[in-house]
Amino acid sequence: MRRLQALLYPLLSFGAVILIWQVVVSSGLLAELVMPLPLTVAKTFYRFFASGEVFTHLWASLARVMSGFAIGTLCGVVLGVLVGHFDRFARLVDPLIQALRPIPIAAWLPLAIIWFGIGNKPGIFLIVIGVFFPVFLNTVHGVKFTSPLLIRAALTLGANAWTMMFHVILPAALPNILTGARIGLGLAWVCVVISELLGVTAGLGFLIWDAQAFLQTDRVIVGMIVIGIAGTLTDRLLLFVSSKLLKG
Repeated sequence: MRRLQALLYPLLSFGAVILIWQVVVSSGLLAELVMPLPLTVAKTFYRFFASGEVFTHLWASLARVMSGFAIGTLCGVVLGVLVGHFDRFARLVDPLIQALRPIPIAAWLPLAIIWFGIGNKPGIFLIVIGVFFPVFLNTVHGVKFTSPLLIRAALTLGANAWTMMFHVILPAALPNILTGARIGLGLAWVCVVISELLGVTAGLGFLIWDAQAFLQTDRVIVGMIVIGIAGTLTDRLLLFVSSKLLKG
């Protein structure tokens, strides 16, 4: 019964959105040039998959997302552990990170171009920035709020600094780290669309920007749908891995 409900509720919500979409366009509230009919988008979606074009763009974006996600997560965890565990390091580094955090990703575009030129590197750099901050903040929170009872018990048993870090603090902070990674992965898919403005010739963001320039709204929506599917699947995969790590 629960499995049936888990399938039924999403079908109802998606079906409702498609129905409203159909009614709004069919009634003339929005012109088809601005918002194509669901059937038009479905046909474009099918053509993209049948021709294989969508996979070229998907793999290009996926490679950038995974590269940026891996680097951003690593940097966020390392710095988060250092800031969360060492007060002097936190006083030195944390104010700088907090000052950089509110800067929008789009504001980094000019510097990314100047520093890295065009192509994959500036795009990955922007994704790294997007992923870093949620991972960093969640790691700091997890490390700082490790149970004092666990720390005292480890000290009583003679744990050294290395053992304390890798066998007590990091395992205790792991749920927070994984939550930050999940948020960061979602932001990585947001950032990839911005990053693919920068002189690339393939990618879902490139597909969207290119279609927008020619008023091909159906292609824009197809690009958005594919990003939604890819983002959901990678999120489910991360949740699966997280559950295994937490059970272990």
